[in-house]
Amino acid sequence: MYSLPVAIPGIAYLAGYVLLDWGSFIEPFAPFGITPWNPGTGLSFALVLLFGRRTIPFLFVAPLLSDLVQNQTPLPWAIELVSTALIGGGYSAALLFLLRPSLKFDATLSSMRGLVLLIMVAAASAAFVALGYVAITTAAGLLPVRDFAAATLRYWLGDVIGIVVFAPLALIALTRKRLLPLTAETFLQFAAIVGALALVFGYAKEQQF
Repeated sequence: MYSLPVAIPGIAYLAGYVLLDWGSFIEPFAPFGITPWNPGTGLSFALVLLFGRRTIPFLFVAPLLSDLVQNQTPLPWAIELVSTALIGGGYSAALLFLLRPSLKFDATLSSMRGLVLLIMVAAASAAFVALGYVAITTAAGLLPVRDFAAATLRYWLGDVIGIVVFAPLALIALTRKRLLPLTAETFLQFAAIVGALALVFGYAKEQQF
């Protein structure tokens, strides 16, 4: 499966990204599409970790394509292109780090080490992208300075939750030949995922961003 022509997983990814972006467009921050969770970012991680460096160019296309198809963020073209480059570049760098042979990252997540690495890289790269995106919109005068911290936190949380929830499920489903055993540990993992989503959506609704 992983030796498929790059266009096949790439096109499937772009379609999935747009669909997930549309489905997660809930309680957005102002007009900028900063939502409580971004599963499309998790799909980006799964794509590159499964199909390798050759799929990285699609990470630069997906955010722009989604915005064009759904017209969710009415940003000026210059800001749109810079922010798209920031998102694609930030997450591409994170994924290239995970793919380093010396790191020995296991995309099947068969050990706790792989999951911990994924979460740490997700948190760090999402912080970089969130700070950069909000800084760009603030510097362009599109977002009040007083909203900088709230918008950054919202963006960071949305991407981290999207990666931590969606990427492991996709990686496990596509790399393992059998279903996960129905153990107490498996139940607790899924319960934690559902609980995290409930907390994030509840927090967003309570804050009324």
